[in-house]
Amino acid sequence: MEPFWGVIIGTAIGGLILEIGYIIKGHTINSETRGYAVASIILGFLVIIPFGSFIGLILGIASYQKTKWRKLSVMGIVICSIVTLLWALLMLDRILQ
Repeated sequence: MEPFWGVIIGTAIGGLILEIGYIIKGHTINSETRGYAVASIILGFLVIIPFGSFIGLILGIASYQKTKWRKLSVMGIVICSIVTLLWALLMLDRILQ
């Protein structure tokens, strides 16, 4: 992987971890969270990133709870759930072989 993409992905994951920490601690997010729903959909379609769909699932759930963009959030949750299930089945298959 190019160093450029590593910096972008690392920054994105670091920001997500900080936001998830704020959500877990009970802080309210005053800004519009439509971006979480869109990020959830994008991470769901990036099937090549193993845990991206799991992070997208968390973002979709957070977006569903905090915003009026329910349809985008549900779409992200569904896509990420399917991809996460496929990754779990793939890992289970490799473990059982």
